[in-house]
Amino acid sequence: MKKGEAERIVSLYSSVTLDFHFDGTTSFFGHGNPRLSISEKGEGCACSILADGADWHAQIWELRLDLLPDLALALLFISELASDGYIFEAVWAGDRPKKNVEATLNEMLEIVQRNSIGTRTRYTVRAA
Repeated sequence: MKKGEAERIVSLYSSVTLDFHFDGTTSFFGHGNPRLSISEKGEGCACSILADGADWHAQIWELRLDLLPDLALALLFISELASDGYIFEAVWAGDRPKKNVEATLNEMLEIVQRNSIGTRTRYTVRAA
């Protein structure tokens, strides 16, 4: 995904429950891959999308069931605008992924629908 695509996603995306945030790029000089974060509307971080019983040390993120459809739609929206595919990382602030998974868009959407996004996992979602 290019920086312009990321900025376009942020400007076009509209959801009742989720927000996209453009967090800059992966390079100190602004030339790396753009980074977006997803949060619950008005919250600023993704902590509130976790279920009440979620364990921060679990192997998968236990997300609130009411937000899963919107998260799947958000990833579909990104896929439609990211011409080269994208990387989706499920990490806590300061953490690095420990596992890499390549997935088609359909596989990624199934992972979301099953509520089985791996903690500290980097998903490389191939272009549709």
